[in-house]
Amino acid sequence: MTEEKRFPVRLSEQEALLVSTMESVPTAIANARRDVAEPPLDMLLTLDEIADLVDALRDELVFSGFDENYALNQRGDILDGLADKLFARFLVSDLDQK
Repeated sequence: MTEEKRFPVRLSEQEALLVSTMESVPTAIANARRDVAEPPLDMLLTLDEIADLVDALRDELVFSGFDENYALNQRGDILDGLADKLFARFLVSDLDQK
């Protein structure tokens, strides 16, 4: 059995702190988060794990990323930026290769 390819993902201090407050985080992220004492958070993730993280970030964005006027708040700006960065860097390039 071959192991899936893993890609280096680095979360900044601000991104790592935000992810640490999320209730629903994919298992691979929770494990990496537990093993790192302080940010930045460096992880090796599969494309499936990256996709799961993007989904969790988008879900969190819906629940806590907007103010009363439906504009992105500071938390939402970080969530949206991280999800976009991961999606563009890893998932779109993977779709282009299929």
